[in-house]
Amino acid sequence: MTGLDACWTVADIGSGTGNVTRHLVGRVARAFAVEPDDAMRTQAERLLGAYPSFISIAGAAEETTLLPRSVDLITVGQALHWFDLERAKREFDRILKPGGWLALLWDRFGEETEPDLSTFFLQDECKRLSFPITIHERWPQFIGGARSSASNPSQGDDGYEEFEQKQRNVFDARAVNGVIAIHYTTKLAVGRFGSRTTGCELASFFE
Repeated sequence: MTGLDACWTVADIGSGTGNVTRHLVGRVARAFAVEPDDAMRTQAERLLGAYPSFISIAGAAEETTLLPRSVDLITVGQALHWFDLERAKREFDRILKPGGWLALLWDRFGEETEPDLSTFFLQDECKRLSFPITIHERWPQFIGGARSSASNPSQGDDGYEEFEQKQRNVFDARAVNGVIAIHYTTKLAVGRFGSRTTGCELASFFE
């Protein structure tokens, strides 16, 4: 299994406001932050623009604009659910160097359905780790996190008011002095990229 190499070029795909990129910029030669949303990309630029290795890219998982065979490692943090997976895999294959690495991170709350990542990794080339985490939030942070899920409605969508009321009921039932403890697990799957059907099976990872 790999550790970061100081000479590497890394592409953080769906980089958002830089939550993953900020852990890369001081440790690798180049860190491309590839993000289609202008507002989030601007936040990342303000946060990380002073790092010489940081390069902000207006691109998407399906069309990064990066050069072929130019990347040693691709990272994806809590963004895979937004991708057109088949197009993204073709793009990953295009920009990664031969034998390149892929690291997928996501947060799991409760009994959420696990993503099928079996076609992203070469067989026997995937390591899986799990990190339990507890955070404490007030109502604005709690509802903001709930809204960020792709499966939940946004403000203005049909059913949003009902969704927010349900979230408010959960918050009020569990909060102590206006603060709720959120328990979740951050998952990591990392290995050499390869679009084979017999790859990184996740069943044993979550047992």
